[in-house]
Amino acid sequence: MIKSKHVIATLFMAGFVFIALAAFNHAQAAEDEMSENGKMLLAQDFFEIRPVSDLANTAIASLSETKPPQERALFARQMRIHMDYALLERKMSEALIATYTPDEIKAMIAFYGSDLGKSITEKQPAFERAVSPVLQQMLDKAFTTANYGENGAPPR
Repeated sequence: MIKSKHVIATLFMAGFVFIALAAFNHAQAAEDEMSENGKMLLAQDFFEIRPVSDLANTAIASLSETKPPQERALFARQMRIHMDYALLERKMSEALIATYTPDEIKAMIAFYGSDLGKSITEKQPAFERAVSPVLQQMLDKAFTTANYGENGAPPR
């Protein structure tokens, strides 16, 4: 009698574990699907706050700085004409969804949608312009030294 109770209890527990695992797998699959759909919606929300065109136009403005002052406006206009903003948004959405969790995307939306986040976003190009030449100079020096040594001879 005790042995049969033990067998019944073991079978009951095994059945319970099986049902729990099946339910978990079903819930996980549904969560993954909802997560992808939710992430797509979050990506749309993110790009409402930080439009892809703004990001691209900031990059174009930075690139135009490499042109003589009298050529910058025409260069920027030509760049904007030839940009595929829809493709860029689709690719950026894919990267956003593949890289970040829903909670991280929500946090970015909250940050970049805040006054502080907007202020930081506006100042970012000026920061990058200030730091870029120094970084480029240091990278060039490090590259040269790594490849050719302190005295121009390859390191051993």
